[in-house]
Amino acid sequence: MKPRIFALLIMLALILQIGTAFAIKKDPAGPDIYRADDPDLVLKKMEVSVNQRLFDDYRSVLSDSFVYVPDLGTVDMYPDIAWDKWDITKEEGFLKRLMSPVLKSELNLTEFITERGMPYNQEARYEINYMLKIQGNEYAGGGLFIFEEIDKRWYLKRWEEITPILNQISGTNYTNSGEVRASLLP
Repeated sequence: MKPRIFALLIMLALILQIGTAFAIKKDPAGPDIYRADDPDLVLKKMEVSVNQRLFDDYRSVLSDSFVYVPDLGTVDMYPDIAWDKWDITKEEGFLKRLMSPVLKSELNLTEFITERGMPYNQEARYEINYMLKIQGNEYAGGGLFIFEEIDKRWYLKRWEEITPILNQISGTNYTNSGEVRASLLP
């Protein structure tokens, strides 16, 4: 076997192995329904959904009781927004605008998980440093993500901004997703 073909076969095998590690499992209930069997897969599905503009896939991993909690700085900057009423309906409106092909949004939730809390009593807590890009502009923050398990499926129940992330280039904190949410409200 030629060395070049052998190298290609090895690369293909490695790519398939990596893809399997991040695979989202299909639900036997239907061909387009995916199972989020653990919080890591919820995050991966959220990430892939934004990057591929698949609103229904993103929505499928949000709990019906989903809430977003901004940091106090964002609340002060946008006092006209009823942040305490940011529920699944508000999140859906935001997501539809975020996933517009015009905005060219990208989301990274899985690269910088700083703490994975062990699931307890059908709930898991993760601390994540995330990155959101919209039209080349970077927004980042540190969030507490709380997941709930319902019928052996995991859903994101709460996204709470907890830590500002320092932009090493400018020396200031990145704008976080709360400010992005505020700017993309209909």
